[in-house]
Amino acid sequence: MQLSKKVFLSLLLLEVFVNFSGIAVPFFSNDPALYAAISKAMVQKNDFIDLYVYGVDWLDKPHFPFWMAAFSFKIFGVSEWAYRLPALLFILLGAFYTYSLARKLYNTGVAQIAVLILLSAQHLLMSNTDVRAEPYLLALIVGAVYHFYNLFQRFSFLHLLLGALCAGCAVMTKGIFALVPIGTAIVGHAIFTKQLNQLFRWRWLLAILGTFIFILPEVHAVYMQFDKHPEKLVFNRKGVSGVKWFLWDSQFSRFVMEGPIVRPKGDVTYYVHTLLWAFAPWCLLFYYVFAKRIVAIARKRKLAEYVTISAFVPMLLFFSLSKFQLNFYTNILFPFFSILTASFICSTLSKGEKKFYTGAQIFYSVVFVVGAVVINFLLKPSYQWMYFAGSCFLIVCLIVIVQKVHSVNLKWLAISCLSVLYINFCLNFTLYPKMSSLKGENHAAAFINQSYPDQKLGVFENRRNGFEFYSHEPVQQVDMDKWISGAEQERIYYVDDIVYSQLTSKNVPFKIIKEFDDHTSENVLKFMNSKDQSPNKGYLIQYSK
Repeated sequence: MQLSKKVFLSLLLLEVFVNFSGIAVPFFSNDPALYAAISKAMVQKNDFIDLYVYGVDWLDKPHFPFWMAAFSFKIFGVSEWAYRLPALLFILLGAFYTYSLARKLYNTGVAQIAVLILLSAQHLLMSNTDVRAEPYLLALIVGAVYHFYNLFQRFSFLHLLLGALCAGCAVMTKGIFALVPIGTAIVGHAIFTKQLNQLFRWRWLLAILGTFIFILPEVHAVYMQFDKHPEKLVFNRKGVSGVKWFLWDSQFSRFVMEGPIVRPKGDVTYYVHTLLWAFAPWCLLFYYVFAKRIVAIARKRKLAEYVTISAFVPMLLFFSLSKFQLNFYTNILFPFFSILTASFICSTLSKGEKKFYTGAQIFYSVVFVVGAVVINFLLKPSYQWMYFAGSCFLIVCLIVIVQKVHSVNLKWLAISCLSVLYINFCLNFTLYPKMSSLKGENHAAAFINQSYPDQKLGVFENRRNGFEFYSHEPVQQVDMDKWISGAEQERIYYVDDIVYSQLTSKNVPFKIIKEFDDHTSENVLKFMNSKDQSPNKGYLIQYSK
């Protein structure tokens, strides 16, 4: 079972368009603005070894995503779209590898549907506007699994080289833990197919060596910035090893709740309910086929393949048992979810399975379409013509699908894709621009660039990453007590309500240059009330004797 070439390519192009449609939206959350500011500092300083935040040494994430963004800035200049572009290109690379792996494990029909599922997963669409490190990691992990699976079948120097390259870059994106799904995919396949002897071949030692060689740039970078300078103060202590941080603390220490960055509590069921919306509109199907595969394994029935389930189960358990849980962590597993779900859609379904499949997709499709209408109604965007055009286009596509696609399974697949694309089109052109317009630090940076173009800038402990990224001049973090006692008083500072109250209570002499409305929450639901969009304030201040 597979879609016609015209329908497949049409849906694929629509998905690519919507995934790219938020590329120029101003930053509305802290992490993407932070990563973009770090990459911007690389270009401004012409220093691709050291990572700085507000002029201070920064040790938190490996370099690979920052190198990609900085490379883009070098070519296209510093902007939001130049920051997002390489991540979006990696998503396309991830889609290519998802297609290739699905075709290798199953057939062309499963490969087509797997790609359509991947590029229409709700949180992936959101993350391609609110870009962090996950787009890179997604492509690199599924790419490494694809090449190493081919290497498992027979030796190929090309697959060995590309697999090690993908694995090494994945480690330079998020740390050693990125090797977990890559390793378990191959080891699990070997165990379930009773080919353990294939793991004791020289090719795997070469793969490990190649991966290590490809992570040497990261080892060199953190060594030069931190290990070579034990006098630097990091995490309120000296002598911190950047290499140790990269190999252990950057991720594993968080998951086992050790090290300087921890979270006090977690919920082992967090990803069970998070995936209901994050992997929508495909999650209910995924849960069903996953449960079906687990039962088959328990009853020792032979499966078509074991790569996908071996890749994501250990990692999902690892995430769930950890207290450090964030909704975008599972994005890196979406290719494997998509392949498994696509194999179900392409299989011969029982009467009950057909009813379940149809009911699940009707539910999600209705929720997404109604959600898009509600968003438009509440936000009342000034450019209503875009919403109207998108709605008309959706109706036309639905009519075409009903006429051209005859399989019920494929018909609801296409309708589900259109519904999720419809709401994300609305998010990218209405909600996200609205959210970014309520960020006081973005407006403060624009005001400074125009009115005080050569002025030194600063912040206290209230780091606002949009202010750092959008300001043309570097932004320095300054200790408030030192500022009060006479240091760096010529700078203009951006402060929030909390810091403003602290300065007022201390009777510090300062003047307000300009006041801005500022909505600090990143919870999208709080932006839906058009009557109360700016409950907080932000201030540009300067010391005044």
